[in-house]
Amino acid sequence: MDPPTAASSITRAAGHLAVWAGLFAAGCVLQFMVLAGVPVRLWPAAIAFLLTVGTYLLDRVGPWPALPDRADVSAVPDRVRFLRRRVPRVRAVAGAVLGIAIALIGVRMPMLMLLVPVSILGMVVYAHTPDGWRLKDRLLIKNVAVAASLTAMAVVLAWTVDQPPTARAVWAAGVVLLTSLAAAMLCDLDDAAGDARRGTRTVPNTWGVAATWWIADALLVVSAVTLIVLAWQDVLPWRVAGPMAAAPLLTVTALHAWRPQRVRDLVDVAVPLSIAIAASAPNAVFSSGKHSAEVRSVSPEHQQGDQHGSREGGGSSGPDEVGGLGD
Repeated sequence: MDPPTAASSITRAAGHLAVWAGLFAAGCVLQFMVLAGVPVRLWPAAIAFLLTVGTYLLDRVGPWPALPDRADVSAVPDRVRFLRRRVPRVRAVAGAVLGIAIALIGVRMPMLMLLVPVSILGMVVYAHTPDGWRLKDRLLIKNVAVAASLTAMAVVLAWTVDQPPTARAVWAAGVVLLTSLAAAMLCDLDDAAGDARRGTRTVPNTWGVAATWWIADALLVVSAVTLIVLAWQDVLPWRVAGPMAAAPLLTVTALHAWRPQRVRDLVDVAVPLSIAIAASAPNAVFSSGKHSAEVRSVSPEHQQGDQHGSREGGGSSGPDEVGGLGD
């Protein structure tokens, strides 16, 4: 194996410090906002990022002095060694990150201050209860718990921006859940052997690596088909449904074909990045049309043409029909 480069070392360290996990959580918020028709805002995604990083760091070093999780020692020894050499600083960083999250929530929506203690309590229930009771060790339940928590956080944070139409929001939450569930299963690939040694049952060490990839693909196919059907039924605009259906599916399919040695960090980075690109695609495609519409609306020649058209019962398309991601 080639010695690690500076770039790979930094990337690995960021993964140990839950930066990429936080990025994925922010991507879930963005995905929900776009699909639910909520105006896209930066601060809900920023809060999701901070909450996830802070909570994951507390999980990885422990909220109180204690020996490292034996399952983590077996499954992710590199991460345990990295963090154990820096426990006081990592715990301080976790506290600072959660403090920033609390401040941002307090400014934007004080009633959501409970998100921080709820996130920490969920982490304790998930990973720090006695052996035999931990959700972290249970096949599929562990993945569903992670996916459901990410989806719930996305819904709560995005809902504070603007309440979306109920039916569209429900479908959007379902798509976020499927995407998160697929990613959670793939993130267990790196730890399959170590998880098996410590009795943590995961999809990779129970049904196999190949099955894990195909299950993740299938979940994203269901997600993509759902969005296409919603667009067909005019629940979603095609310009939103098409890119948002394709992005996670094509990303994971490409990773499946590549079969990299380490999957977790790639999934945590590539999936939200693809969602961000897909979310910007409608604005990029339709911005020129919107600009042209605005130019036509102030042009005297076109004003006369529009008046003539309106007298004959016709009309020109306004900027609102071109729309943006918030439609």
